[in-house]
Amino acid sequence: MHKKPERRYGQRHLHFITCSCYRRRRFLGTPRRRDVLLKILNEVRQIYQFALVRYVVMPEHIHLLISEPQTGTPSAVMQVFKQRISRRFAPRNDGRAT
Repeated sequence: MHKKPERRYGQRHLHFITCSCYRRRRFLGTPRRRDVLLKILNEVRQIYQFALVRYVVMPEHIHLLISEPQTGTPSAVMQVFKQRISRRFAPRNDGRAT
């Protein structure tokens, strides 16, 4: 039986994080959407006080290399970041996504 991977925080390590868009759709395929993503990432970075060492934004996924946040955990950072992105890109009532 495979053991579940451990998350270790508090050791001042860098964390490499990869996230895919819903069903690997190309939600980040336009400059406007990439700009919105980076704006939200910066807002979350300021709240949780972590260093964004490197990032790559592809049309259907992102890669982040971040330091441990001063507040919270990398998991909490990603939870808030993904929630804000989801809300921002959610379809409006008129059927259009922003």
